[in-house]
Amino acid sequence: MEMQPHEFYKYLDCRTRAIKEEDMRRSYFASWLIAPHVKEPPAPQVIYDGLWVSEAEKRQQRKQDFEILKKEFDIK
Repeated sequence: MEMQPHEFYKYLDCRTRAIKEEDMRRSYFASWLIAPHVKEPPAPQVIYDGLWVSEAEKRQQRKQDFEILKKEFDIK
């Protein structure tokens, strides 16, 4: 409660970066756990990219999903 707004935003940025680093570490170990069970093991970056999607990518995916639904249900 004693933080200034800019300090709070800095804290959020640092915390997000720390979470992303931890997710990258987990992606690395997950790729090693998956590797013996599949023919072509996924790269850690592929796993990580699925965890952190940008807002622009989310909007694009929603737009594509909506177009697929419109086509599937013949909505104009």
